[in-house]
Amino acid sequence: MKIASVPVGYGYGFSRSLSNTGRVLVKGKRLSVVGTVNMNMFLIEVTNVNVEVGDTVTIIGKDGKQTINVSYFGNLSEQLNYELLTRLDKSIPRVVI
Repeated sequence: MKIASVPVGYGYGFSRSLSNTGRVLVKGKRLSVVGTVNMNMFLIEVTNVNVEVGDTVTIIGKDGKQTINVSYFGNLSEQLNYELLTRLDKSIPRVVI
């Protein structure tokens, strides 16, 4: 198994309840969170994806043909959509379309 670390954790609003269940998007692929979400980071399995330091990890949004919308993310983390959005740290980059 090949693992990569993502420098976002529950301190940034990525809930601990997503440990071993969360999903993110990298290079158009839906990847699984593995292990426990920490305060400053979580791990993802990247066995079948060629990743490099600095690659974009999409927590909510679209990457290629894959999408993780707020309601999907909220259901996984057992949070209301509004609650989830208010917990995301202001330092996390946002792209408004």
